[in-house]
Amino acid sequence: MVEAAETSLLRITPITAEQTTELRHLDKHGYHFGAFVPSQDQPVAVISVFFEPIPLPSAGTNKDGNEGSHLGISARFRKFACHPEMDAKILWCDARLSSSQWYRKRGLIPFGDTFLKESVEYTRMKMD
Repeated sequence: MVEAAETSLLRITPITAEQTTELRHLDKHGYHFGAFVPSQDQPVAVISVFFEPIPLPSAGTNKDGNEGSHLGISARFRKFACHPEMDAKILWCDARLSSSQWYRKRGLIPFGDTFLKESVEYTRMKMD
């Protein structure tokens, strides 16, 4: 059982594809990351990132003549899985205030007061 206090000690690190199989099926492609808590040898959550073109029907060709988004290189995260004991109800993050509209468009809402990290203003955003 993962204790709630341990989640504040969460460590995220690159992992091998084989280390993802405790929580989901094996996929040798992409870049894999695991979230670890001190009491567990295996990750309690995993996510994989793949560099692939964004499938926009109107993307056409970019300035280099290649198919895909005109926005440049795109990364897709998928295959996110958590251990069943990690019964999280809310997803949240610290977001730069200047980028908060990007998060709003994706369904996150701000909460709490704004704050500074060095000289950059941030807000906390969440999704239930």
